[in-house]
Amino acid sequence: MIRKIFLLTTMVVVPVYASHIPDLTKNLAGNVVSDKDEENLESVKEKSTFTNAVKQVEPPLRRMWSKMYDDGAYEGEFTEKDKREGKGKYVWANGDVYEGDWKNDVREGKGKFVYVNGDVYEGDFKNGVKEGKGKFVWVDGTVYEGDWKNNVMEGKGKYVWINGDVYEGDWKNDTREGKGKFVWADGNVYEGDFKNGGMEGKGKMVYVDGNVYEGDWKYGVREGKGKYILVNGNTYEGDWKNNKMERKYTDKNKKMERKYTDKNKKMKI
Repeated sequence: MIRKIFLLTTMVVVPVYASHIPDLTKNLAGNVVSDKDEENLESVKEKSTFTNAVKQVEPPLRRMWSKMYDDGAYEGEFTEKDKREGKGKYVWANGDVYEGDWKNDVREGKGKFVYVNGDVYEGDFKNGVKEGKGKFVWVDGTVYEGDWKNNVMEGKGKYVWINGDVYEGDWKNDTREGKGKFVWADGNVYEGDFKNGGMEGKGKMVYVDGNVYEGDWKYGVREGKGKYILVNGNTYEGDWKNNKMERKYTDKNKKMERKYTDKNKKMKI
């Protein structure tokens, strides 16, 4: 009786235990994996497919290394095709140093160029030359900050001399050209046209003593038609030549009108 009961108990217990055994399969390596493992495997496959898709749009592989050239040495990033691209530093045999961005084996992007004489340029480069926005500091302390094109100052920019003079305005081919404002360290201020680096065209000069000239300029001096207004209200208006004039003079009360010639300093009524 006892033996039969034992057998019955065993038969009852075993099926209950067996019902909780997971469905087992084997992978190609012969290892046993469960249903859950198979789900994880499918998830890994999906992630792998996504990762491969991402890799297809990644930029080309870059390597870091150093390389010698005829005129200097480069240390930085290269493409698989052995082109300098990314971040890098180039030291020329003469002592000049560039550090910054490279593209297709030339300087392009943001960078800093330190010349052997101490001058420093920091800003944009394109196709190996200064182009875009940048700041140039000469070793003597002179500073230009503004637009560059094909390695020269061109566009809008500000130039500060070590004596305190400041020019801000248009540039072309390293020269002041167009509209601009020049402030001298002594307080005089000119605003108007520039050509070949000098005041030429229409412009207004406000002198430190309060007097004002407004009119034509040529080769950096007053020439043409112009009006000179004194701080006391009196005005001199007429023709100018080589910074001198023959003009009409009118006092602020408009009581008299005369011609005046600077050359002999004599009044003519």
